[in-house]
Amino acid sequence: MLIFIHRLFFMSARAFLIVAVPFVVLFYSPEVVEHPESTHAWGIFLFSFLCALTPMFLFKYVIRVRCPRCKHKLDREIIGSGNYDCEHCGASIS
Repeated sequence: MLIFIHRLFFMSARAFLIVAVPFVVLFYSPEVVEHPESTHAWGIFLFSFLCALTPMFLFKYVIRVRCPRCKHKLDREIIGSGNYDCEHCGASIS
């Protein structure tokens, strides 16, 4: 159940980021362009970006892979794409 709640929050937060950030940019960009001296508009614009991007740095993308040689289960944090080495037999997993 905890995994379900975590994944639900993870997916909903990511969907919120994908939808909310462009709307914030579209809504506050004209305000900032028309009144560049307005610190209030710049503050809202930049603070909304910080609030929207912070969860992306907090989430860990963890996958479970199985070694093709020894069938050992490995939990790996995804930071881009790459190869992983099995801790059990040393095989390279791509």
